Amino acid sequence: MLPRSRTGVPYLPDGAVDRPEEPPPPRPWGATLLLFLLIFAVLQAAWLAARDTWLERLVIHDGTVQPAAAVIRILTPDIAARAERSSVLAPGGGLNILSGCDGTELALLLFAAFFAVRLSGPTRLLGLGSGLVFVFVLNQARIAVLFYAYRWDKALFDTLHTVVCPVVLVAAMALFFYAWLRKDLQSVDDQRQTWPAR
Repeated sequence: MLPRSRTGVPYLPDGAVDRPEEPPPPRPWGATLLLFLLIFAVLQAAWLAARDTWLERLVIHDGTVQPAAAVIRILTPDIAARAERSSVLAPGGGLNILSGCDGTELALLLFAAFFAVRLSGPTRLLGLGSGLVFVFVLNQARIAVLFYAYRWDKALFDTLHTVVCPVVLVAAMALFFYAWLRKDLQSVDDQRQTWPAR
């Protein structure tokens, strides 16, 4: 039972007030990897189930193709690129954006990574939100690069499409996630250093 003041109100022992909450210990790497794979598999299965639905059309046409056509029109107005269903069309050659080329897998990988590791709530939400913006920007840049490569050098297009772009995008996402994870780990270490000894 806690001691009480003269007025009968209980008070906490010395040092128990305004103590920072001790951060939870990190999850073991094996469990983190298993959880990451499980979350990604569930998300991927849900996305595959959304094939040929309004959601896929929203992501590919509205969220990917239309912005890509707009970026290309801004960069090269004389090409007159336009969005039509899942394609960026233009005189002289265009680009089909199929499922898998819309950046969704990158977003799902990022989502699974942020929920598989123990992070503070604000770090998780801010990292995931900024990560989704980062995925969108990276994917739009990739589509623009592939659009111009297809028009100017089809051999370069094949190399970029099958090897270079996937490696660059996954590496960029891994570095992005690592930066957020490192930031959160540094914050946890700082909290542990300020945690009073018992």
